[in-house]
Amino acid sequence: LTYRPCGRTVGDVLWFYDRARTWFGAATICALGTSAGAQLALLIGANRPDLYCAVSQAGPTELSAIQSERSYNPATGLHDSTLGGRVVHNLGAAAFGEENLPAYSPAARASATLTNTRVLQAFSADDKFVPFQQAADLGDAMRAASAAAYVDNVQLATGTSPFGHGLATQDALDDFYGREERLVAVL
Repeated sequence: LTYRPCGRTVGDVLWFYDRARTWFGAATICALGTSAGAQLALLIGANRPDLYCAVSQAGPTELSAIQSERSYNPATGLHDSTLGGRVVHNLGAAAFGEENLPAYSPAARASATLTNTRVLQAFSADDKFVPFQQAADLGDAMRAASAAAYVDNVQLATGTSPFGHGLATQDALDDFYGREERLVAVL
């Protein structure tokens, strides 16, 4: 689906989810997105207790912390840069307002509602914008809210195939897609 920018995004995605729920009734629904779309897929789970799963491909999860987390630096080949995270934080602050970042951060919304949603998160190891720590942030928050929360975090080895904000090996992608297939097998 396509959504409007800034503060309207979550409302648009929830409107669409509610329409899908009306159309399909009690059917099992899973949301998938990349980058900001992945963040929105996770926010559906934070707002709707009946979302079965969310697949996040390089989605930011904690906009209030991302600016200090280390991401891949192509100049050094190390995870020593906060530039990408600062860019994502600043975009979030410009779109939603600094004071509203927790409302748009799935990790800050890891309540009982989100812990009902099975989550698969994947990031390429060379992601320049969203650090893999964002996966840990959400996983830790969900498990703190409920020991039964299901979170599968995967960091994909750097290769030549595009994934999120970086590149991944075909073996890493095959593993990720296998995890995704097992997650949605009930569908």
